[in-house]
Amino acid sequence: MGHGNEALLLTILAIVGVFLLVMLAIHVFICWLLYDAWNRVPPQCREGEPWHAWLLLVPICNLVMPFFVHPRISRSYRNLFAAYQMPPEDDCGEQLGFTYAVCSACSVVPYVGLLAALAALVIIIMYLLKIGRLKARFAQPRQG
Repeated sequence: MGHGNEALLLTILAIVGVFLLVMLAIHVFICWLLYDAWNRVPPQCREGEPWHAWLLLVPICNLVMPFFVHPRISRSYRNLFAAYQMPPEDDCGEQLGFTYAVCSACSVVPYVGLLAALAALVIIIMYLLKIGRLKARFAQPRQG
């Protein structure tokens, strides 16, 4: 193999490595956002444990866990608002969380994977914004 080919190969490997590190950092950040949001719900209102959000980083497990993690975070917020007799924001993102889980799982299916992954990206952003609004709404002083 010539010197030029080795340099090209190293460049491609470096680009792929940086891309993978950036993707990992984004996944860690998303898990932290989910953990933080879930952790702010008092234990008596939680459905599940906040540390379960970190299971989304585990390969293969990350295809199944969204079906449990996202809806449980949403239900935890619904329970929280019910406990404080505050009206919830529709389903607190439960349908968005489930839809993300479906799209995420479909992202590994040949031929539809890219479209499913793009849909999952849009939906996870919408879900995180929804959870952020719920967290902020609860953080506001309650009238009473």
